Amino acid sequence: MSKVCQKCNTVLDDTAKFCYQCGTPVSIPTDEETCLLTDDNEETSLLTEETGELNLEDMPGYTPTPTSYISNSYDASRKLSEKEFYERFVTKKAKGWTTAIGVISLITGAISIPLLFLGNFFSIIDIVFYITIGVLILTTKKWGLPLSVSIYSGVCSVISLATSGSPSGIVALIIGIYSTITLKKVNDAYKQYCRSGVLPSKPIG
Repeated sequence: MSKVCQKCNTVLDDTAKFCYQCGTPVSIPTDEETCLLTDDNEETSLLTEETGELNLEDMPGYTPTPTSYISNSYDASRKLSEKEFYERFVTKKAKGWTTAIGVISLITGAISIPLLFLGNFFSIIDIVFYITIGVLILTTKKWGLPLSVSIYSGVCSVISLATSGSPSGIVALIIGIYSTITLKKVNDAYKQYCRSGVLPSKPIG
């Protein structure tokens, strides 16, 4: 028979001891689990003296619930925003790629500003594009944004390689590709969560 979490009503396996969604203990301890016999046949209670609550860590077969992704303060009835979802479930490495392409875009736009004062009016395109995209990447985390940087940087690299022999923009191209792949996974995972209401079981990235 399946179990149902009393806190968030998630249907669980009959062997589950904790809710997969909110981390609430769902197992009802038996007499054998709540009281252990010592070698001297003295009864040792699993209830803590201070609070009178069940000491789960002393129970046989107890497995700690991962706290990195399931927080006791998480309200399962409330839908996570995309920003909360990103902060909670995306790995540090994946966040690093996203931050890197956003910062590189801002720096590239800033570097192009002096060229404008030197009479290179075409640099205004780089300034507007890179600064705008950089800000949007760091704030919205949409996978199409680093993809646009990759495409734009790729075109610039080809032109630069053909005219000067040096592939400028190649770094932004490579990091943009990694960031695009990562954010595509994140965006797809969030859409899946919105449809099913089920949070990821492992980190994304």
